[in-house]
Amino acid sequence: MMTYTSLSDQGNDQNEDVVLATPLFGFVIDGASGLYPEKMTNYASDAQWFSQSLSQLLLSSLSDLSKPIATHVQVACDVLLADYQRMARQKKLAVDSEQLPNATLSILRFNEIVNQLEVFQLGDSPILIEQQGKLIILDDEVLEQNDQRVLTKMLSIAKERQISPKEARPFIQELLRENRRKRNTSAGYWILDPTGRGIEGAKARTYPLDQVTRLAIMSDGLWEAYDILKLFDSPQLLFERLFAAEGLVSLIDEMRVIQKSDPHFYQYPRFKMMDDASVLRYLVTTV
Repeated sequence: MMTYTSLSDQGNDQNEDVVLATPLFGFVIDGASGLYPEKMTNYASDAQWFSQSLSQLLLSSLSDLSKPIATHVQVACDVLLADYQRMARQKKLAVDSEQLPNATLSILRFNEIVNQLEVFQLGDSPILIEQQGKLIILDDEVLEQNDQRVLTKMLSIAKERQISPKEARPFIQELLRENRRKRNTSAGYWILDPTGRGIEGAKARTYPLDQVTRLAIMSDGLWEAYDILKLFDSPQLLFERLFAAEGLVSLIDEMRVIQKSDPHFYQYPRFKMMDDASVLRYLVTTV
C-alpha cells in the first residue's frame, strides 16, 4: 500500500514544471526556460508546451508495464517532434536544433507483479529513494557543475563591474547558450528534447519494491532549498522535511520568503529570483 502527494508552485512568469503522481507511477518534468526570443508554439513558452504535452502522453502510456520506461519516453518524443515540425511549417520557420525545447524528466514506476521499482532519471530533477534505511540520490552532477561555473562567472562580472549579481545576469547569457549547445553530446550533458537523443544518457535503475519505504522527486527549483538557500545541511535532512507534519506548502512558503528578501542575489547567488518548485513523495507501507 502507498500514499502519495504532489505539489507544483510557480516561480517563473509561467510554470514550466509538471508533476503527477498516481498509484502506479509518478513523474516530475522541468521545462528549461528558453534562451531565445522566438517561440514556435501557442503556449506561454515552448518549454511549457513540451513539459505539458509530454506529461499527457506519458500519463496515457506508462501504465503499460510490458514496455520499458525509456520506450514510452521515445514514443512520446516522436509524437512531439512531429508536432513541433508541423507548427514550424505552419509558421514557415526552420527547426533549429539549438532552439528545441528541452526538459528534465524523472519517473518512478511501481511494478508489483515482479516486485520492482523502476526508475528513469534524466537531467537535474533529483530522485531520492529510501532503501532499507539508506538514502539513494539520483541526479545529474554534470549539469549542476556547468551551472556552477556560469554562476561563478556571473559573480566575477558583478565584482569587476561593481554591480549586483542580478544586474550581471544578462552578461552570462551567451555562456548559458554555449552550455545548451553541448546538450546530448559527450562534451556536455544529457537532457530530453523532442528528438529523444538524450534518452541514451538517462539513469535507468530497478530496486526491489519490498525494500523501498519512502521516495521523492523534485525539480531543481525545490532542490534549491538545500543547495542554494542552505535551509538544510544535507539531502537527508531535506528528505526528512518532505515527510514532516508541517507539509510541503510550508516549505515552499519559507523558500519564497527567503528569495524575496534577497532581490539582488547577494546572499543567495542564482540565475533568477524564483524558480518553479515541484515535488512528489511516496510513502510505501506493507499491509
